Amino acid sequence: VLIGVLTFLDGVRQTYLSFESRGWSTTSGTIRESQVEVTTDRQSTTYHAAVVYDYVVAGQNLEGSLVDFGEYGSSDGKAAKAVVGDYPVGKSVTVWYRPSDPKTAVLKPGLKLATWPFSS
Repeated sequence: VLIGVLTFLDGVRQTYLSFESRGWSTTSGTIRESQVEVTTDRQSTTYHAAVVYDYVVAGQNLEGSLVDFGEYGSSDGKAAKAVVGDYPVGKSVTVWYRPSDPKTAVLKPGLKLATWPFSS
């Protein structure tokens, strides 16, 4: 039950941040790493786009890895491959960062359906 409650609360937090992110400040960034990560266990294989980008806020070098709120792995690698294709290493990107906490950043601000804590 505790894990369910914590998962729900994280979903609520992600939803809040996704709405808030539309008004965040922006800066330029560069994709440093971009690859599809594959995790396999006894029951399934999950694909996830692992994207890392560098950006600077107020002279501070920062690193982000969140493409959008609601990022989750899937059993189909097409989505992860599409994200990696959109963000190749060396690409210049706009980074949206939270003014009160510049270490919190995202490449695609706003709400994504998977972010909603009640979606399945």
